Amino acid sequence: RILSHFFHFHISFQKMAPTDSNFRRWLRSSQEVNSNYYTKDLSLRANLTASMLQKIQQHPDFATQLVQEILDEYDFIAITERLDESLVVLKHLLELDSLEEILYVSAKTAGSFNKGPYPQEEPCVYLIPSFVTPGMKDYFESPSWTEQYMGMDLLLYKAAVQSLDNTIDALGREEIQLEVQEFNKMLSVAQTMCANQTQFRCDKAGNFVGQNNTCLLWGVGCGHDCLEGLRNNSNNNNNNNKDMDWDAMYKQLFLNEE
Repeated sequence: RILSHFFHFHISFQKMAPTDSNFRRWLRSSQEVNSNYYTKDLSLRANLTASMLQKIQQHPDFATQLVQEILDEYDFIAITERLDESLVVLKHLLELDSLEEILYVSAKTAGSFNKGPYPQEEPCVYLIPSFVTPGMKDYFESPSWTEQYMGMDLLLYKAAVQSLDNTIDALGREEIQLEVQEFNKMLSVAQTMCANQTQFRCDKAGNFVGQNNTCLLWGVGCGHDCLEGLRNNSNNNNNNNKDMDWDAMYKQLFLNEE
């Protein structure tokens, strides 16, 4: 999240040079906001500050207690690096009827354009893909990062990953893995078929589209009309035999099979 934030808002929007010195300077100046960001954001404790968390993480018992408290406050916490797997698990927890109900179209991806902070001067801004310099890598492996700046967040992340794995084991790991494979095929089909029908606030050439987009709000829920159309077509034309329908579309698009 730190790199994404740095490149999105400061490199792409503010035209800052992506140097190690600028990155470290920004980390220091934004420490109260960004240090242990997820722990502050997810905890329901009032007035939990970065400085307080740095003191808490020096005491393992208190740190473990806070992490468990956060896990207990939520029915489910998804993992960004395992997004599709998390969505399949969420589908089970919500008892949704089909994988079609969790399909999505990615928005605000690196290498695309997004509405900028100064619409009069530059309506659309190119989102420069993030990268890790050797200096950044060294810092991310240092105690300053792992034990101080992000100590609590790393504890929370490991606990959330373990919680996700425990839920998968409870649901049936083999079944979830098979569903994830199926969902990835469906997602590939949906992303391909909806690519030309999904309009973001900025088009591929960097032109501002504004309200003439297909998103529910800003960059959220983009392409929902196309996704819903695919779902309705599957229901109407295939007698609810969704697996065969999506599998056939996948083969036609990617394997050149009838």
